[in-house]
Amino acid sequence: AERGKGGGGKDPTKRRSQAEPWKRGGGKDPKFPPMHWGLGGILASSSFDQTIRLWNIEHKTCLKVLTGHSDRIPTLAFHPKVEILASGSDDCTIKLWNITEGNCCNTLTGHSGRVGKVAFNADGNRLLSASVDGTLKIWDVNTGECLQTLQGHANWVMGAAFFPDGRKVASGGCDRAIKIWDSHTGECLHTLTGHTNWIWTVAISPDGQKLISASEDESVRIWNLETGNCITTLKPKRPYQGMQIAGVTGLTPAQETMLKELGAI
Repeated sequence: AERGKGGGGKDPTKRRSQAEPWKRGGGKDPKFPPMHWGLGGILASSSFDQTIRLWNIEHKTCLKVLTGHSDRIPTLAFHPKVEILASGSDDCTIKLWNITEGNCCNTLTGHSGRVGKVAFNADGNRLLSASVDGTLKIWDVNTGECLQTLQGHANWVMGAAFFPDGRKVASGGCDRAIKIWDSHTGECLHTLTGHTNWIWTVAISPDGQKLISASEDESVRIWNLETGNCITTLKPKRPYQGMQIAGVTGLTPAQETMLKELGAI
């Protein structure tokens, strides 16, 4: 099956970057690229070794190591107002951490698949999670209660974000669709299509008028949310784009395909 489509395919979350992962002392495994800045110049990093490390950037020291997850941790988010950190894990749970004390203050359960994204709303009273179980969940940060489950994606949900109003939510995933939701009612308000491969992440502009999406199709798209139209597509040039190689004979089908992918023909 083609990657990113329902019914099989490789796990895009297991693909390693070609770049050398950032490493600091402790933790034998590579860190995930996502890291988060917190209040007071604190950086949080997560790892395949099932730990979260809190760093003092000014002094380049590890302040605390948070343990409790039983699998890798691909996503982190700091609370916008208080010293709370949220983490989502392949163990299907979300944990809320008191970063001052270094302890877990709540564990949120309900997803049946790996949690690949967590995000707070602007007020910090709601937490959004996205999972490979194809759903998004809205959580009450104070009580840990799941307030809403958003269902409608045909496959894994990879990226998710709150709108500035704290009510609407955007999501994107392996079904190549971007969805806009009312997080209070659970209704899908709009579906945006155009990407040709799975969508890694989505972000909302500060005024709530535009959405940015990044995809495995090697493009970043900017969408007008009032019209639902893609207004800009950003895509890097391929290594040999514009060479216009012609008249070459004796190439195998595989070689022709590679040259086309490189932009040479």
